Amino acid sequence: MLIDNHVDELSKITNAESRLSKQIVDKESELYATIHAFLQAKGYQIKSKLVMSELIKLVFNSEERAVLTSAQQDLLSVLTELQEINALNEQLIEQSLAFINYSLDVMTGMPDDEPTYQRPEHQGGRGGSKGLFDTRA
Repeated sequence: MLIDNHVDELSKITNAESRLSKQIVDKESELYATIHAFLQAKGYQIKSKLVMSELIKLVFNSEERAVLTSAQQDLLSVLTELQEINALNEQLIEQSLAFINYSLDVMTGMPDDEPTYQRPEHQGGRGGSKGLFDTRA
């Protein structure tokens, strides 16, 4: 979306991402409440939030343990996929910003470095080479 300059679609994706992030937070709160109720039913008093591996250690029923282990693996695979997508998005954003900076430099006619050699009639300054924009304005 960034490369093809589809701002409207990018905005829709960003809004959907925000909604999904809120849903994740809500589901996480619901999960912790369910875990807390489960552990209270089993006779445990837990004051802090448990990670999944600690919860699996507390469950002695083999069927429940298998379900939790499977859910943990599913969550880990989704998390890994999200991390890969996040890294790719970060690279795309960095490349887009680099391209924008390059484009601005080309349009304003302001190179990063002065040329090594200039013709004798242009040694007094930048001379007549101007970019598309008047940077003095």
